[in-house]
Amino acid sequence: MIGRYVRLTIVLLAGLQLAGCYTDYGPVELEVRPVSLATGGVATQLHSGDRVKITVYGEEALTGEYDINPSGNVSMPLIGAIRAAGRTQADFARDVANRYRRGGLLQDPNVTVAVVQYQPFYILGEATRPGEYPFRSGLSVHAAVAMAGGVEGVSSDGTRLDCAWRSDSSARKIFLGAA
Repeated sequence: MIGRYVRLTIVLLAGLQLAGCYTDYGPVELEVRPVSLATGGVATQLHSGDRVKITVYGEEALTGEYDINPSGNVSMPLIGAIRAAGRTQADFARDVANRYRRGGLLQDPNVTVAVVQYQPFYILGEATRPGEYPFRSGLSVHAAVAMAGGVEGVSSDGTRLDCAWRSDSSARKIFLGAA
């Protein structure tokens, strides 16, 4: 008797799952657009640990180099802390200009933001010279491995390096060849 109820429950649950998959709008067609592999148009985001130069044209006292603190903010004169991490340079520059304008401090501020120094990255594991290395724009994983002197021998599970990018301390295992 219990087996009968178990089978009935399984059939009922399977039917409910299949019913949830039903749609009446037909197949979905996605627009296919080519993706440019050129890095010139890629908007990179700012991260904690980056150092940026903020230029407020005509206002030398406000222009300078600032560090993005661990909480992702930059402390600016007269307007305080502004969120920078996770935003593009252009978006952050617009926000700085808007803060100076809204505060009545500048009438028509012209602000630019440029990364002076990126947060370093770390190569660990089977590298010849594991350690901390300076990040630069456009750096690929293969170029980073070359900076660390390449791969030293083969690990037990294949050629492996552990790379930690940015401050989230997450390491990714990167396989560079067949075992």
